[in-house]
Amino acid sequence: MSDKTLPKFKNYTGQKVNWIQGKLDGHYTKVVCDAFGNKKATSKKPIDITEKLMAIPHIRNQINSMPNSSQILCEMHCPEEDATSVPTLLNAADERLMLTVFAVPMWCGISWEEQPTGAVDLGELMITMAGLGFDVVHAIRVTADFVDEKGCDALNELAVRNKLEGHVLKVSHMSGWFKLKPVRELDAFITDTEMSTSDSYYGMLKCVRLAVYNPDGTEHDLGNCGIGDLSIKLKYDTQAKRDALIGHVMEVKYDLIGAKGGMRFPRFGRWRDDEKTKAECTTEQFNWYKGMQIR
Repeated sequence: MSDKTLPKFKNYTGQKVNWIQGKLDGHYTKVVCDAFGNKKATSKKPIDITEKLMAIPHIRNQINSMPNSSQILCEMHCPEEDATSVPTLLNAADERLMLTVFAVPMWCGISWEEQPTGAVDLGELMITMAGLGFDVVHAIRVTADFVDEKGCDALNELAVRNKLEGHVLKVSHMSGWFKLKPVRELDAFITDTEMSTSDSYYGMLKCVRLAVYNPDGTEHDLGNCGIGDLSIKLKYDTQAKRDALIGHVMEVKYDLIGAKGGMRFPRFGRWRDDEKTKAECTTEQFNWYKGMQIR
C-alpha cells in the first residue's frame, strides 16, 4: 500500500466530495499487522516507532487487537498539546497520547484500498472500528458533488471552534483526499527583533518577536515570525532601525495557536500601525480566522 499524498489546490470549487473528516493536530502513523501477526508502526518519514507506541498501555491494547493481514492509518496526537510536542510525549511514553484511526486500507486480508469508488461506506466503517475499541475520526457524508467557497468557510469556522487543524475532504475511503485548512490572522505588536547571520542576508532583519495582551493586561508571547519580504529585510539593516520596530503593530497569518501559546507556521501579513494600536492587540483574536487555504 502506498502512503497517501494530499493534492494541493488554490481553489477547491468544483472538486467532487463525498466524505468529510476532521484533521487532528498530530502525526501520521501507519500500523500493520502482517499475515503472521507481527505488528509494526511507522511514522510518515517512515521511522519505526513500534516499540515506543507499545510502551503506552491503551495504544498497545489497540494494536494487539488487530487481526492478521490488517492495516490502519492513524493520527497520533494529544488533545492537550500541539503536534510539535508529540515526539517528546512519545519518547516519554506519555499516556495522554492517542492513536486515532481515519482510514483502513486492509482488514483481515481484504484490501479496502482496491475497492471501487463508493463501495466502502466510510461512515459505517469508522463506526465499526469504534465498536471494536479503536479511537476514530468519524466521517460526515456529503450529498453535494462539490464544496463551494461558502461551504469551505463554514468548515473552517467549525475547525476553529473545535480546535482542529482543518478537514480532509474525500472522494472515497482511499482516494481523492484533499486537505482544507483555515488561514488565521491576527494583529500583534513587536517585542524584539533578530538580525540575520546568513551569508545572503547578513546584517538584515531576520525575524520579529510578537505578542498580544491577555485580558489581565499582561503580555502573551506568540513567538518569532520570519520576515520573507526582501524589501523589508533590506530596509532594516542596522540595529537602530530594527530597534525602532519594537512596539509596531503588524498583521500575521498562522495555522494554529499551539498548546504552549505560540503560533504555528506564522508568516508576515502587512503593517497595521495606521489602523490598529498596540492596546487593541489582544488574545480575543484567537477564535477568528480570515480566508482559507487548500493544500
